[in-house]
Amino acid sequence: MIRVKICGLTRIEDVVGACAAGADAIGFVGEPSSSRFVTQERMGELAAYATPFVTTVGVFGSQSFAPPTLLVQAVQFAAGHDPARCVIARHLKPGLSVADVLAGTQEYSALHLDAYVAGMAGGTGRMVDLDFAAEVVKQSRRPVILAGGLNPANVATVIRYVKPSAVDLSTGVESGPGIKDYALMVDFILQVRGAFN
Repeated sequence: MIRVKICGLTRIEDVVGACAAGADAIGFVGEPSSSRFVTQERMGELAAYATPFVTTVGVFGSQSFAPPTLLVQAVQFAAGHDPARCVIARHLKPGLSVADVLAGTQEYSALHLDAYVAGMAGGTGRMVDLDFAAEVVKQSRRPVILAGGLNPANVATVIRYVKPSAVDLSTGVESGPGIKDYALMVDFILQVRGAFN
């Protein structure tokens, strides 16, 4: 089964909604440059509303990363601290080879692929190069989480083509930055669950 992470949560009602919609994981952005940034204190407050068996994830840029606390269950970041407990993010910048993307990932628990946009750490709504992402999935020895431009209308097709272990989105289920739309979250998860039916 493909797992689903809904990221960029900033409000309690969206945490509750994402869990009710069936998300497997929810993410809180601790990168100050993001429009979805929350402090670590707020991250802990929001994570407290997650239901059992929904994984809480702190998302950090390489400059904003602080040692993991008990606020969240997993950490995702761009460059490494305690890799065995973390997901490493790779933005698929033009000119990278599959080997470049996979370099140094063997110690991490999973690989997170997102679209590259200069000066942005994610949440852009841009689609990744699906051919390239599919090749990374084939060659990776770690589970691959796919992000970038996903929404209820395209996710089933993307999953069937790329075959990631999980999908992650923020923009594709929002009415505004950090403001989730419950109906879109439900539709997205239904589309993921039905992708191979």
